[in-house]
Amino acid sequence: MQDMTNDMGFVMHCHQLFASIDTDGNNVLDANELHPLIVGLLHEHPLSVTLEHCQDFVRVFDKKGNGVIRVNGRPLHLIEPESMRTKVYEPILIIGGNKFKDLTIKVRVKGSGSMAQVMAVRMAIAKGVIAYYQKYKDEQSKRELKELFVQYDKGLVVSDSRRCEPKKFGGKGARARFQKSYR
Repeated sequence: MQDMTNDMGFVMHCHQLFASIDTDGNNVLDANELHPLIVGLLHEHPLSVTLEHCQDFVRVFDKKGNGVIRVNGRPLHLIEPESMRTKVYEPILIIGGNKFKDLTIKVRVKGSGSMAQVMAVRMAIAKGVIAYYQKYKDEQSKRELKELFVQYDKGLVVSDSRRCEPKKFGGKGARARFQKSYR
């Protein structure tokens, strides 16, 4: 099924069907609305097509992004703390905003502190653009983007592997030991 969704002839046929089905003209179809269409396209039994298959097809039918980047449902320019906002904009500034005009990026982040979240969002945007260029564009442009990111800051592509060492017995921390007394 995945080979079928990657075929350009099939994608063009899907876009024509999309134009005929999209009555409100908002360029969005719900997975439940697509179910009868997908069953017809695949010539499958209605019970063999799951909701996950429909959501895969929603990605195929999604014509074009509008250049919006959201973090936890909020626009990028409202990210907190304000002093770290420029860190989040780094991937966009490095490769230029015109590469983002056709993409809609939604990032969800939770846990840890605000600084770690900002760094995670920054890395997610960079890695997402690299993955997009690998899947939908050519390998050469993906390599160029990755080299640009690594040249600027390796932390945009590779995560920091350092973690907190767990506490052990016989002391107050991971390495600290209780004092030894002879009297």
